Amino acid sequence: MVRFDPFIVNLSGDQGRRYLRVILQVEVPNDEAKNAVTSHMPQLRDRLIFLLSSKKFSDIHSIDGKYQLREEILRHLNEALGKEIVKKVYFTEFIVQ
Repeated sequence: MVRFDPFIVNLSGDQGRRYLRVILQVEVPNDEAKNAVTSHMPQLRDRLIFLLSSKKFSDIHSIDGKYQLREEILRHLNEALGKEIVKKVYFTEFIVQ
């Protein structure tokens, strides 16, 4: 497992009135994959900040919206890494205010 530092972003379309705080961990198959994720952390965080800040409250407030976001995060991470390294994404904190 690789833990990401917290993300705090303003949500789109709410004129800065709503924000999302999320902490996630990703499951990888081995130490080599863990090292790949860790060494690319700045690029991965940058990509996820853009993804998360593009979301509206209506996109993520439901359970289905959270599942969809988790799948999008998985796809974005593996695209940035250039191969299917990340197996699963887990939210360990998810706060919208």
